[in-house]
Amino acid sequence: MDFEITKTSLGQIKKGGHAIIKQRPCKIDDVKQSKTGKHGSMKVRLVGIDCINKNKYELMAPGHTPINTFKLVRKDYQLMNIIDNDDEPDVGIECICADSSTTTIYIKKSLHSTMDSLDKLKQLLKSSEKSIEMVIITTPVQTSDNKDVGNDEFSCEHAIESYKEQKE
Repeated sequence: MDFEITKTSLGQIKKGGHAIIKQRPCKIDDVKQSKTGKHGSMKVRLVGIDCINKNKYELMAPGHTPINTFKLVRKDYQLMNIIDNDDEPDVGIECICADSSTTTIYIKKSLHSTMDSLDKLKQLLKSSEKSIEMVIITTPVQTSDNKDVGNDEFSCEHAIESYKEQKE
């Protein structure tokens, strides 16, 4: 796997970090902490934007609650080909890595942002003589419904973050 999951307490999460909220990989957009009351611990309210589909998720819990955090993986690639079969749930993107090796990355068709990017990329591939540089992000997505933070299962999910024609 391309990512590393770490556990931390909710009270230590900072704005701009990344955490799993409601089983989705999110960039933390807002953190609010209430003071401790007469009954114990402070409460923390997190607002996160999903790294893949841009949906907003919110979590409110005591500050000592454990939460999974991760570092977002960004890699640069040069686009070679797009494999798009109508009967497949994913689109294959054949590309050249920074170390000159080739790989195929699979991205879910169900993401609206992915389909918009792919349509534009297909047009660029057909019409452009220049190579196309792209940044693909890789995030962990929780695959188990387990509420115990230490026993979660994760898989990789990819998305196109940006792309551009390479300058001559």
